[in-house]
Amino acid sequence: WPDTLELLSLMQKRRLGPDLVACNAAIAACEGSQQWSRALLLMSDLQGRSFAPNVITFNTTISACIKGAAWQHVLSLHKHLGMLGIYPDARATEAFVEALGWQRASSDAFRENILAQQLP
Repeated sequence: WPDTLELLSLMQKRRLGPDLVACNAAIAACEGSQQWSRALLLMSDLQGRSFAPNVITFNTTISACIKGAAWQHVLSLHKHLGMLGIYPDARATEAFVEALGWQRASSDAFRENILAQQLP
């Protein structure tokens, strides 16, 4: 993944302006290396470009977040996906459902912890 990010940086320095395919490849490299926070950063960098993220961009970033157990970001990305008018595919929907399960488990564990602290 470092080589991929270096190549992306070099493209920017030489004003070659990486396209969506290059950006998606860099996000995929981060996803494969379990660098979910870098994948999110790369995706957020797309906001200032002349092209918008597509379903592949979202799927790859969501997959990176799932691998990193960053379920809050999965939920946020799924919401952002809909706001852009991109319809989630089966992979994105499955990740969303999985993240909802993590959210519920986290909430249940938090509630149990609070109740346990309140008992004499």
